[in-house]
Amino acid sequence: MKNIFNIKNVTLPIEKTQEVMEKINNLMYRKGSEKILRVSGSIGSEAGVMSIGSGSGVDHILIMATYVNRHERTETIWDISNYLRTEISKIPHVKYLDVAPSGSTAMASIRASVDTMLSSPDYKLLQKEGAKVEEAMNQTKGIVSVLKTWDMDKVVYNLDIDEVEAMNYGVNRSDVTAQIQMMLRGVPVATFPKENSNGLHG
Repeated sequence: MKNIFNIKNVTLPIEKTQEVMEKINNLMYRKGSEKILRVSGSIGSEAGVMSIGSGSGVDHILIMATYVNRHERTETIWDISNYLRTEISKIPHVKYLDVAPSGSTAMASIRASVDTMLSSPDYKLLQKEGAKVEEAMNQTKGIVSVLKTWDMDKVVYNLDIDEVEAMNYGVNRSDVTAQIQMMLRGVPVATFPKENSNGLHG
């Protein structure tokens, strides 16, 4: 059985994110270390790795905790998830939290994701209506957790490129945006063969 945690705060620096991860790890081990087989966590996303959406920054934590099977523990997967969801939400700087159980019990249960997208040229109106949708979902029976992918504290930049000036340096709009993307997301700079691999690549 596994619990997968997604924690996000769009305004959090890397140092604070590391502190949050340490507190979550301590919390999980404090609540029954004998039930945990292993815990792995990551901050952000690896450069060059494809992901659904726009990837993750230093404000995003993904933790995967693997527990012993249900015959070796008294608590159900739902009990553990509800406890962790309640306790982790109390940790400072945790803004969005999703605890997703994974395993045969979870897969055999009725479980699905509901995605709702709102569009508007007025971001203030979008924020207002988004809050209404979030409140409605939180009051809907059967929905465990609700997450928003955008909020008013998320910084948005409008990139205005002077194309005439850019031509003086021999670059165009695509060159500029590609360089900015590389700085923000990173790119692979080298590859290394895996140990004991046969060197064949498909």
